[in-house]
Amino acid sequence: MNAAVHGHVQLSRRVARGTVAMALCGAACAAAEKPAVLQAAESVGDSISTARISYSHWIRELDSDEPPHTEFFLYQCAGDRFITRILGDEEGVVLRGRDGRPATQYSFIGPRHVLSDKSGIWIHAEGDPGATVSSVQGRHSESGRVLDLRSFSATPNARGTMDNLRMAAGLPPATYTTSTDGELDVVETTNEGWTIKWWIDRTRDFNVVKSQTLREGQLLGEVRYQVERIDGIWFPTRVERFRLDSGGDRPIEVLQIHKAEFNRSNQPPALTPADIGVEVGTDVQFNDRPQEDGYWDGEKVIPVDQFFRKLHSGELVRGPGVQAAMERLPRLTPEILEEHRAAERAENAQPADETPTGLELPKPAAALRRQTDSEWARYTRKFIADFSLDREQCQKAWGILRDCQEQAARYLKRERLAFEKLDDAEPGAATGAPASSPAGSARAIRLREPIDKIFEAELKPRLNRLPTRAQRQRTERTRQ
Repeated sequence: MNAAVHGHVQLSRRVARGTVAMALCGAACAAAEKPAVLQAAESVGDSISTARISYSHWIRELDSDEPPHTEFFLYQCAGDRFITRILGDEEGVVLRGRDGRPATQYSFIGPRHVLSDKSGIWIHAEGDPGATVSSVQGRHSESGRVLDLRSFSATPNARGTMDNLRMAAGLPPATYTTSTDGELDVVETTNEGWTIKWWIDRTRDFNVVKSQTLREGQLLGEVRYQVERIDGIWFPTRVERFRLDSGGDRPIEVLQIHKAEFNRSNQPPALTPADIGVEVGTDVQFNDRPQEDGYWDGEKVIPVDQFFRKLHSGELVRGPGVQAAMERLPRLTPEILEEHRAAERAENAQPADETPTGLELPKPAAALRRQTDSEWARYTRKFIADFSLDREQCQKAWGILRDCQEQAARYLKRERLAFEKLDDAEPGAATGAPASSPAGSARAIRLREPIDKIFEAELKPRLNRLPTRAQRQRTERTRQ
């Protein structure tokens, strides 16, 4: 893993563990209700409607031979959405391999732009004609590198995380004790040997200026916050994390704010996927809901067929970035086409699977099977050709076809008697020939519906999952 990425992931995991520890504290404390001073600290970010912040994250790994390293970010927020732009390390490298060298196996290795809100996480790499979307709960490729800076002081992971975790675990609310340390309020919560303490400065809009984690009274870690007033907002401009049980008196992580602007009139009041480079024609893939994959039309994701209809009618025009990316994709070559044809020839040379043995199918059922087998095979061959599937993908495609054909064959055999009755009453009706009565036509439609459902709900979506993004982009270009 990229060293910088690994470090930021580690910070996220440590923060999460600390938040969990906080969440499970509270059995022996004095006050059952969360102190008002801590509630105020957790709400500090509420005064920030919009923001633009550049910051860096420095990491010194204690259990690694890696030298300290720094990664740079640009943060932007508006309403309940925020963007994290991952700009790379001191050398401008965003992705590194385990050996510390720049990663070369990715098509788009430039800055990553991440849009986060309560509904999901959008990720777009600079120059990429595609984007991915993950649910808030699901892990994604940038999980450890995204922080909402409005709430990373008192509750680094998310506002209310402590209470939400305890509620999810079926535990009662945490209990607390309060005291003072000079002009600072101190809030403490303890459970099963773990103690979390916050030092809160009322004179700086209830910002946390220090927090500690203890185990059985031993001080393990401390976080120190340097708070400054910017645009009328008290905000942490430097956060230092110490591991006191083994890290000594030097910080092991530093988050440094380089520039911050809050609630300015020139900042956008809302953020959309367009703000992370998602243009019309961007291929959007949902990690958790692949059935919703499609293309961005400038306002929403629409199905593939709908996008191409609008594209060909001139109603939609691809964005310049998407068009430029597509023009850089490798074009179809004779070698690619020949590989596809060889795979198709090899597959066609294999004996087709027979209908399960047993009684001969009635004429309507047999005719329907011949018709669907032919149509489905033709659809599969065209799909393979359209997307220039490689040999392994071709084998999977033909396997999907055979599986769907077998499902259809089993259904036809199972409904043999119904098709016999249909044959006696309406010869040819099941295959689409004109029926002599509405009742016969209705029966034929009902009998054919499960076959059509296999095609629409099984064959087509399973084939659609085979092409890679690059194959999809090549196909789009050839359709123009």
